[in-house]
Amino acid sequence: MKNKNSFVDPAHCPWVGVVILILFLAMIPVWPFEGNLLGVPIWSMFALLVSIFTSFFIAYVTLRVWQDPDNEEEKNV
Repeated sequence: MKNKNSFVDPAHCPWVGVVILILFLAMIPVWPFEGNLLGVPIWSMFALLVSIFTSFFIAYVTLRVWQDPDNEEEKNV
């Protein structure tokens, strides 16, 4: 029997939404970075690094925060 209280949805964790919103806003290339680093504009390197960090954060939330009771039943079998 499934325990409905054991399900943790990341949408109900306010810190997950706040971090994702900050990361998506940081990816927008409107920040006043000027200059080049190795021939690449700094704003594009910043946007690329933020998008990589966003990918890692989403993977972390999916693997660690999101707890589905169906997965627990599969491990016990």
